[in-house]
Amino acid sequence: VTPVFAASFEESEREVMRTGAPYEAEEDFAVAGQPKSRMVRKSRVRTGSGADDLACTIFDVTELKRRERESIEARNYLENLLESLPAGIIIYDSQDRFVLANRQLQETLPELRSVWDVGTPFREALMRGHAAGYFRFSGDASVDSLYEQDRDAWIDAYLAQRKLNYHSFVRQNPDGRWY
Repeated sequence: VTPVFAASFEESEREVMRTGAPYEAEEDFAVAGQPKSRMVRKSRVRTGSGADDLACTIFDVTELKRRERESIEARNYLENLLESLPAGIIIYDSQDRFVLANRQLQETLPELRSVWDVGTPFREALMRGHAAGYFRFSGDASVDSLYEQDRDAWIDAYLAQRKLNYHSFVRQNPDGRWY
């Protein structure tokens, strides 16, 4: 590296040696005009003899950062696409954690806004929905019969029903609207 870069590296290394506090930084740079990213970690290491040494690791995270940018772009595209549709749409991941809901759905089910934070389990949405009177009519009489009798059994049955592949569901809100 150039003397200027070497001097900037040395400053953080001296600080790690002086304080013992680890140093970690993500750095963007260019090589032959191509953008690159790396993660730099520096730690003070005390040897068995009592001497202090510096351990520095550098990880090339260029590919990881590229995928992260692509993921953000794909999510933004998906959000814009969902907002353009004339239907309410909600997405949960494979572990039944909330991912996103478009505005159309949020306006249809306003009582659920408090459980639409990324990562919130679907079970919590069902509990909140049940408290608001949502999801009473699932299209399955055996599930619906549990609604007033045993909320937890209803939630378990509702979740089991939702696991059916290639199945569509028609629901009625307490205000009489169907979705």
